[in-house]
Amino acid sequence: MSCIENQNNVNRYYNDLITCIFKEMDRYLPKLYGYGSKSQKRFRVKKPYWNENLKQLWVTMCQNEKEFLGFRGPYHIKRYLRTKFTNSSTVSIGNCVKQNERTIKIFAMKLNRSALIIRNNFGVI
Repeated sequence: MSCIENQNNVNRYYNDLITCIFKEMDRYLPKLYGYGSKSQKRFRVKKPYWNENLKQLWVTMCQNEKEFLGFRGPYHIKRYLRTKFTNSSTVSIGNCVKQNERTIKIFAMKLNRSALIIRNNFGVI
């Protein structure tokens, strides 16, 4: 076999792989249609960095907010509830979201770099 035939085989197998991946994405990824049949915008799905830890922090923050806003009583207790709410919202959730976003971005950059290396090595069209 010559190099040209090998390269043609690699290109054919790669194109088959890409076709298979897109078919699987269409089959398993949610695709919801919005306003009418002509618009095929996908609805927003949850963020890739959102996990159970962030969900639990969110629930805790919502409970603290509800306690703070609904409390009618002495000012020193209300101040304590306000501090508890602001700490739960800004410190815990904000830092965890930023950290998870960075992790996902780093993973995506590595994935893109790997795809670029594959394209360069196999000479994909």
